[in-house]
Amino acid sequence: MKSLNCLFILLFAIAGCSQVPEEEVYIIFDRSERLVVLGDTYGTQTEATHPVIWTNEYREARVFGTTLGHYTETMAEAVYLDLIANGTLWLVGVL
Repeated sequence: MKSLNCLFILLFAIAGCSQVPEEEVYIIFDRSERLVVLGDTYGTQTEATHPVIWTNEYREARVFGTTLGHYTETMAEAVYLDLIANGTLWLVGVL
């Protein structure tokens, strides 16, 4: 990912990562009004921002989503694993 939202860069900096892993931008065009974007990135090809970390609540269901994690380098980082773990804990109501 060429241009990451400050939140994602900050998460990696806090975790002591020497560099932010390269990622692909997956574009979500059809977004629910209930989507709460927690992190986004700027797509140079579309010249627009696109969510990469989000939550959504519908009726009694909770959804945590991310388009990050397409490469081993990203998934190997502790901050990424924390993101997934905390997202999972949130969706089951522990957080």
